[in-house]
Amino acid sequence: MLTRIAVVSSPGEDLEKIRATLRNPMKYTVREFLSMEAVVHGLVSFPMDILILRVPAFSDRHIEMSLRVRRRFHSASIIAMAKSIEPQARLKAMKLERLRLLQEPLEVSDLSAVVDKYRSGQTSSHRLHPRARREEEVQVIDQQGRVHRGRFLDFAQMGARLSVPSLYKLEPKQSVQIVYNSSTEAGKKNRLEAKVVWSTFAGGFVDQFMGVRQQTAGFRFIASY
Repeated sequence: MLTRIAVVSSPGEDLEKIRATLRNPMKYTVREFLSMEAVVHGLVSFPMDILILRVPAFSDRHIEMSLRVRRRFHSASIIAMAKSIEPQARLKAMKLERLRLLQEPLEVSDLSAVVDKYRSGQTSSHRLHPRARREEEVQVIDQQGRVHRGRFLDFAQMGARLSVPSLYKLEPKQSVQIVYNSSTEAGKKNRLEAKVVWSTFAGGFVDQFMGVRQQTAGFRFIASY
């Protein structure tokens, strides 16, 4: 069964990234609206399963809007996307069922995974701390003592995403050490104990032929020393 998705967003270049993520006619039926009022009128012929609400800044008034949506469309899941999210609104959003916040542009890549979780009836947990973009070099030392050299993609208080070219896949639940240069103290190296949460391989045949595969991985921090 196709998942019906309503996207409420103003026009713009960033909207095309959302369209590209949802461009799968075998899985989704998507309609775009400029306002919530247009959604209400349009749902006579398009009862939605998921509402994607894009706003410049997510605040308390969007919490109230989400509550109104929930009262009217009991079974719909909501994904709110914004370039800035007020901390207090983030905390309130965590208490609402089937509401997930994504911060643009860093978390746009998470959209398809969140949509698919809602499609399968799973819950999608909230992010406690926003991501910040980082690009410095990093080392990942796995349980066999192998050193994988990569770069940060982004960094949050409790975890990070890294690009780690390697022949060996970093498996979920594996314990690793993450080592990188301190940004505040010259010559100091920060060391973090972490767990691999997920990892994916990309790259083409040439990369694999050369013995290096492009790997992206997510880590949860356990301790620092």
